[in-house]
Amino acid sequence: MLLISDLVLESLEAHLAAHAPERGGGLIGPRALRAVSEYLPDRDARTSAVSFQPSERLALEVQDRERVTQVSFRGLCHSHPAQLDRPSGPDRHEAGVGLGLNPHMSAYLIPIVTAGGGSALGDHESALPSGKVSWFEARRTRDGFEVAAVPVHIARVGASLRRAVEVLGLEEVPAVRDVEVDGVPLLGAAVGRWSFLLPWSMATAPTVLEDGEPLHLPWDLRRPAEDRLAAALVTYREGQRGAVLGSLVPGGVTRALRRAVRTVARRRTPDLKECLARTAPIFSAERAASRHVVVVGAGSVGSTMADALARTGIGRFTVLDPDTVEEANLSRTIYIANDVGYPKVDALAARLRAAQPGLRVRGHAVAADATSELLLTNAITTADLVVAATDDPAAQLLLNRLAADAGVPSLFVGLTAGALGGEVLVVVPKRTPCYACALAIRHHQPSRLQREVDYGTGRLHGEPALGCDIAHVTTAATRLALSLLAAPETELAGFAGEAVRTGQTYLTLSTTPNYWCFPAVFGDVPGQYAFQSVWMTPERRPYCAVCGDALAVPRASPDPDVSHLRAIAHDFMTPTKEYLR
Repeated sequence: MLLISDLVLESLEAHLAAHAPERGGGLIGPRALRAVSEYLPDRDARTSAVSFQPSERLALEVQDRERVTQVSFRGLCHSHPAQLDRPSGPDRHEAGVGLGLNPHMSAYLIPIVTAGGGSALGDHESALPSGKVSWFEARRTRDGFEVAAVPVHIARVGASLRRAVEVLGLEEVPAVRDVEVDGVPLLGAAVGRWSFLLPWSMATAPTVLEDGEPLHLPWDLRRPAEDRLAAALVTYREGQRGAVLGSLVPGGVTRALRRAVRTVARRRTPDLKECLARTAPIFSAERAASRHVVVVGAGSVGSTMADALARTGIGRFTVLDPDTVEEANLSRTIYIANDVGYPKVDALAARLRAAQPGLRVRGHAVAADATSELLLTNAITTADLVVAATDDPAAQLLLNRLAADAGVPSLFVGLTAGALGGEVLVVVPKRTPCYACALAIRHHQPSRLQREVDYGTGRLHGEPALGCDIAHVTTAATRLALSLLAAPETELAGFAGEAVRTGQTYLTLSTTPNYWCFPAVFGDVPGQYAFQSVWMTPERRPYCAVCGDALAVPRASPDPDVSHLRAIAHDFMTPTKEYLR
């Protein structure tokens, strides 16, 4: 027997039965119970009058739900033309593919929604206002799988909750979410000062709390399942109030119960307009939603920048990083303990989508190198900004070339040894020197401030550093990113625009006193200490293959001449020749 929430049937009516076929979406349910608790419509699916093909976006949404709640993917549901109330040959094939992609699943649901009336329903069918759902699943066998009808039972949790809300005089019907208390799968909801933890069968009394205190509710099994909660609340409102509720939680108000109640209380789908109410006056929400940012490197800088950009409304991200989340990452990134062991790109995608409804994120767990060059080229071609935040100098140079070829602005963000300071380089093709020109001196004139390279990988060693110091540099980079993405006529756009116009595109910042050349730059200026910054003016090398004069590029490029960079540095940092030698 398969348990189906009546709320799922309501979603199938609204999204499938009430529309022309074929449409569809995903089904999820509690991990510890053979049940379906939610339908996720696939708005990006490829459909026609006779076919339905799920989208990558649906797969990502399902993955997010599985990561942040105690639910599992159950299968796909889609609509057919009237009378075709069984899975077709292609449906059976797709179910086999689904089982192959999900080896942990013993069965894969493939219910079919059809419109119109008909004969009496079988035990594998559920009525809808505009038609019915016929429940089928693909089950594993020794030789592969077989498709069979599945008897279902409808759990009237939605109807029970609506009637309870009426009894309590509340205007809002809360959203229902999956929760677990001591391993027991429940359906939770919260509205105002009321919290509900409902059992799937409604044969035992639910947990109902008012202002965090549980109520003792009489439970009358003689009433229809959808009327029991409302009747119990009527009795409560007539004056019966108790100290404990024991049916689900024998020990009273356990920590698990309070945690579940808090989880339900804060779970609701936020309104995007409200989410951006305090940033939209500065950065248009409509413009933000249309921007695409490529982030290469999902570590302390990349993850934090992506999170800040998502919370400002940026609507699309492509993220590249080959690594998984480790315990050491938790001290200075946006990741949490539950992310450890997952690819950084997957963990970051889940965090970004949790922060902004409707966000599109595509993650690639690969390094930025020659093998991923085509992938990067395709992503950057459609991007509005590239954020280069890798710990691989070779990858930074590759991104420099690809962004320039595509004519896309880019930001190169880095920290010095120990995060004593950092830098942000703004590169706008055809208007500013590229990364290779601006930082040529670094690659040919090492300094004590530079981080060491692991010559086994070519990447920079991880450095002990405080998250707040890294965030100081990252915040400056984020503001420059938003400025480059903003509408040209806005004040925000002028922030980066002025730096580009004057040629001061290399920003260096300190997080500690007496950093690098800053004492010499600021001299006896009063009021100076840590958190200083200087905007420098890099120069383009005439023979640079990325941003220089193409006719001046020799066939065999010599080592770059950094004399002009020494002169620039000398103007800013007169007594700092030791660093430049």
